[in-house]
Amino acid sequence: MRINRYQATGWIAENRLERYFQNIQQDLKLFLFLLVLLCAYRAFFMWKLSGFMGSGVSVGDILQANWTGLRLSLKGAGGFTLLAFLLATLPNLIQPHWQLGRIRLAIGTIASFILAVLFEARFPYYEEFHMTYGLQVMQGAHDDKTALFFTMVQEYGLPWRLALAILLTVICWAILRRILAGGACSLPVGISGPRKLLTGIGLAVLTIAFMFFARFGGGFNYATGINWENAGTTGDDFLNECILDDVQGIYRAIQSEKMMRAGNIYGVDKQAAGEMTPESVQAELMRTAPGARIASRNISSSSWAKPGRSGRCLNNMPGFMWLMDQGAGSRAECLLYPILHAQWRLYLDCPYRHDHGTV
Repeated sequence: MRINRYQATGWIAENRLERYFQNIQQDLKLFLFLLVLLCAYRAFFMWKLSGFMGSGVSVGDILQANWTGLRLSLKGAGGFTLLAFLLATLPNLIQPHWQLGRIRLAIGTIASFILAVLFEARFPYYEEFHMTYGLQVMQGAHDDKTALFFTMVQEYGLPWRLALAILLTVICWAILRRILAGGACSLPVGISGPRKLLTGIGLAVLTIAFMFFARFGGGFNYATGINWENAGTTGDDFLNECILDDVQGIYRAIQSEKMMRAGNIYGVDKQAAGEMTPESVQAELMRTAPGARIASRNISSSSWAKPGRSGRCLNNMPGFMWLMDQGAGSRAECLLYPILHAQWRLYLDCPYRHDHGTV
């Protein structure tokens, strides 16, 4: 086995197997660093906003939340590490002499900056919406960007929070740079022939198994793993939101909007909704409404069913946009809005409910 001893950038292995073995160790360092960072942010957030925690929460609940959160954070840390694996580790299988360690450090630094920004934004977001990133994030993409920017500056401390995120990124860069500069272990001397082949196969199998383990959140399939949809393992709403790290919170927001746009809304039959008439909608509302406020209203001529009344709210609601696509813009689609709104009231902050008080 030919190994050029220490050069300017560290140990360089001309042998592809040796180089791969060293690179996956560096990837593992990056993975563990990001995983610890996600868990540290979660623990600090949990401590800082502990006032939102219910009075009946026990130490066991807190430990359960952190353990479940650690498993869920395997996904986020694994996603960033996969990028480093694709851009640094695999290219070295083609050209072992390429020095791509800086790519890994750059990816880790960018990931640290993203996590720091999301971490800082999480505090005002939770205080406003009592959740870790939801559909309001996607709604913001449809709002006036200038007004949104000034709101973030004036009300949520964007300048100092961004400055703090940059400071956290610099600290993370320094720590990660030192960790990656520590080098990696070499394969035992004398591996050749069949043993070399078996070693390569073994490393490949371990790499794939580790990817599945991280992908499913500490399992190897959907039955044994965990995801944002089933991560609420405690009886406290605050702890359940803490379980979701910022990466999974953003992922939840994206997936929720996709489901809404596709019409996959719990309790709403897509086919039946597309075939409903104004009369059938009014009858349905009268049958299912808990009180007479909605039923007694002349729904077919109500002001909110007209585009000018609450158009911004209606147009920004993904589920409503799907309904509008199913027909010719008749009042039937508009009249389904209260059903959708009631279904997603925990996720949407819509001026309609403040103006009309139907929720």
